Amino acid sequence: MEMISKGSLNATIIDPRKVFKGALLADAQAVILAHNHPSGDV
Repeated sequence: MEMISKGSLNATIIDPRKVFKGALLADAQAVILAHNHPSGDV
């Protein structure tokens, strides 16, 4: 498990290269991405 970004109350900036870099370096066969809505409003 790797945390890529921890944003502020209403936003976060994530570079796609940073998301996949760890998976590529680990020679991963799959990647699972997840996010949440802390406010509960999807």
